[in-house]
Amino acid sequence: MKPLDLILLLPVFYLFIVLYSFFGVYVFDFGKNVPFQLYRDTYSEGFFFVLWGYVFASLSFIVGALLVKFLAVNKEKVILYNYFSKPRVLNVYIVILFFMMFIVVMHMGMGVSHIYYRDGYVIDNESGSAVFRLLQVVLLPVVAVTLALTKKKKLGFFLFLILYIYVLGLSSRYSMVVPVFYYFGLIYRNNNYSVLGLVVVALVSLLSLLASVSFRDNIQQGVFPNLYSLVMLDFNYELFMYSLNYIFSYSVIAATYVVENHVGDGLSFIYSITPVPSMYIDVQYLTSSQKINEHAPFPAISILLLSGYHYLILYYIFSGMIWMFVLRFFHKKSLVGYMVVTCLFILFVVLATQYNLRSVTRLVYYSIFLYLIFIIALQFKLKRVR
Repeated sequence: MKPLDLILLLPVFYLFIVLYSFFGVYVFDFGKNVPFQLYRDTYSEGFFFVLWGYVFASLSFIVGALLVKFLAVNKEKVILYNYFSKPRVLNVYIVILFFMMFIVVMHMGMGVSHIYYRDGYVIDNESGSAVFRLLQVVLLPVVAVTLALTKKKKLGFFLFLILYIYVLGLSSRYSMVVPVFYYFGLIYRNNNYSVLGLVVVALVSLLSLLASVSFRDNIQQGVFPNLYSLVMLDFNYELFMYSLNYIFSYSVIAATYVVENHVGDGLSFIYSITPVPSMYIDVQYLTSSQKINEHAPFPAISILLLSGYHYLILYYIFSGMIWMFVLRFFHKKSLVGYMVVTCLFILFVVLATQYNLRSVTRLVYYSIFLYLIFIIALQFKLKRVR
């Protein structure tokens, strides 16, 4: 996919959320059943304020991206790599190394016992390491893509199944993105895709979400209890709609709840957008001031809306500019770099609707960091050649 095609994922996703929420909440009522029953504590005025926020965010993001596309000066006439001239594959040992690295990071982040067996959904903060949990989120899409690029397809698919089972054991919504990134890797490998393949991936992702949401009600959770529950899972229409609402209408209703029941916090907002590492800010204050309840953070878009439409518009214009610039750069320079940045961008699109602003903005800074590292490495290589 070209950079502009990827950029369009955000407005398409956001506008679908707007339509789903409008018809599911305002016209009909199938979108009202969301976690924590937040709909009961919201009003139509705030609801439409958030819907327009999503529309403005989509338009602003496109404006920022198009500014870069049409105003940027392309000094390099030659594209360094012809990505799709042949299938792209990775050495088996590299793929296994990435896979084992993720497994180790996951165990250190979550704690060994909590991965395989635990009581309830919430993982004790004293178990594992928050730093490794963050690294786990970043590595997950990269590993899923690399598994699709291994020379030995059967081995790659087998490791993908193991990865999928591990993530499913967390009862996390991340289980729905693993098949997406794996199929994304297959598209890069084969330079083609099929409508049937897209439909299958969409269904698997939806069923993964359905399963992960249903697991959260179980007393016993983890890899083994969740795998057993998956085998015994029966179709439940109410749970199916609840899972859909978790992705779409919950994003709007949660943001509505925030803008109607909270006020903007300048310090918290600065903490959210600063590139300063977490060790230099008051993380406890940040997280406590941006929580709907013990389990749910303020969605990123709601934090921007608390400051007004103008902050939201500026944020998404600059975000669109940065993502378009970095994607265009790596699209010309490095296939691997382009794949990594694409994974970060897709996470940015999805997480901005439900995770806090700092978690989302951090992905933008990661892409800038990768760009700077590549530039430094390229300059160093050119000096050595001279």
